[in-house]
Amino acid sequence: MCVHVFCVDDLPLGVTVWVDSREAHTLVYADRSLTHHGRLTDAGASAVNRALAARPGIPSLATAKPCH
Repeated sequence: MCVHVFCVDDLPLGVTVWVDSREAHTLVYADRSLTHHGRLTDAGASAVNRALAARPGIPSLATAKPCH
């Protein structure tokens, strides 16, 4: 399964990471405060990986497969 991360503004209710699991893809919306120049910071990657780990069967950023 592949993981796509999108940097966004104004996630609801103070949420910093939102995970949307689909059949073949996992979409992750990360608050822009977790990025620097459009890339996740180390703290941002940790936050995303914690959110992914909370979902059974979803790979981490390091173990996600390329999208086909």
